[in-house]
Amino acid sequence: MKNLKKLGALLLALTLILSLGATAFADGEATLPTGDAAGAFTEQDTPIAQSKTLRIYKSILAYNADSLDVAAPTITYSYSIEAGSAGKTVTDETSDHATGTAVSTTTLAGVVTDLTMTSQTNSTAAASTTLKWEAANDTLKTGSDDTAAVTAANADGAGNKKYVDINFSNVVFGATGVYRYKLTEAIDGTDTYSASGVTDDGSNVRYLDVYVKPAATGYNNGSTAAEWEIYGYALFNEDGDVTSATAKTTGFVDYSVTSGTDTVTYGDKYYTYNVSITKNIEGDPSMVAVGHQFPFSVKFTNAAITKAVKIGEATLQAPVTSARTPAAAALPLEINSTLGADLKIGENTSGCGTIRYIGVPVGTKVEVQEKNDVAGTTYSLVTKVDTADASAAALIAYNANSAVTELAAPTANENDTVSHAVTFTNSLALISPTGVVLRVAPYVLMLAAGIVLFVLSRKRRSREEV
Repeated sequence: MKNLKKLGALLLALTLILSLGATAFADGEATLPTGDAAGAFTEQDTPIAQSKTLRIYKSILAYNADSLDVAAPTITYSYSIEAGSAGKTVTDETSDHATGTAVSTTTLAGVVTDLTMTSQTNSTAAASTTLKWEAANDTLKTGSDDTAAVTAANADGAGNKKYVDINFSNVVFGATGVYRYKLTEAIDGTDTYSASGVTDDGSNVRYLDVYVKPAATGYNNGSTAAEWEIYGYALFNEDGDVTSATAKTTGFVDYSVTSGTDTVTYGDKYYTYNVSITKNIEGDPSMVAVGHQFPFSVKFTNAAITKAVKIGEATLQAPVTSARTPAAAALPLEINSTLGADLKIGENTSGCGTIRYIGVPVGTKVEVQEKNDVAGTTYSLVTKVDTADASAAALIAYNANSAVTELAAPTANENDTVSHAVTFTNSLALISPTGVVLRVAPYVLMLAAGIVLFVLSRKRRSREEV
């Protein structure tokens, strides 16, 4: 009897767990598996009710030559949904049915009355919604095209991918069938892709098919939303007839199309690069020994980008002291414009000082300037940008500013493997010990000797005449 009671308690607990699980599913969201549809039959002729909230995704592919994490662009997308095309043919798999015969139907125009949307960054339910990334708060993983890194970088929750929810809970469908919707993505307000530094792939429309049937219980005359059940979703890039082989997507996310040997990856992209600034000191071992640092200023300029960007910073080699780049700001952005103590780079016995700025949007020009704050000394200056000489040796005296060295705006893409660099090399210019007295003395002695010889020769001639 005691064992039966224990068994009964266990069965009751399992029943409660299963009922809670079912409730959680009903209250949750349906998601679309990659390259497939939500609600595909797991058993022949057996549809399973899906959540009436569909979650789709939007992703931004980020690229960086050094595969470093970068701050996201500042960009806001908007999403709207409307009735799609009626009369498109939808044909399923023969294996979905015990008869071995595929079933076909034609789409119905989607019902939009009482349909609402929300997003990961906008919880207000409305007929349309917005979804935003902010440079101040979001970090993007980076990778290269056609590698596992891209998949990992765009995993849900990695920062590259965010969601939009479409809620059909209050929609009264009115008939069994496949309802088609048109979902459109745009840039919110008067902003543009270029203002955020984002490359648009031009694929801004998706087509959603919603599979509807009468509810398994409680159906009367179909006049209420509760009397209808959704048993499947499928999302496409094109508004056409559908077969089991038609390509599907999980939202406005990256997808690839292969033609022959060429594979093109679609999805909005954010291209960034990194730039390292290095300081060398030559011919001045005392300054090297104490790790002396020269003040620098760095200015980022890009007239096209008007939304805030966040540029990361890292010290690659000491000695470097720097105040971190402002959290997020619009370009142009200048660090240590007064050439004060905020940013100083130098050299010590372990090597030259180097600082790197990370996640600079492509198309951004970098201007670098230094100041000699070593009292009483003059240095010759050579600057290099990447591997090319940017300027000839020039003199930079105490408290003087060097000429600005400019890194032209790089144009990077997913195939760019270049890490850009700016190098300042200063050589101590020594003063010759040969001052004016020493320089003139030989000539004075020669003149004096000449005068003496002249006087002596005159005296000798005078004696001979006598």
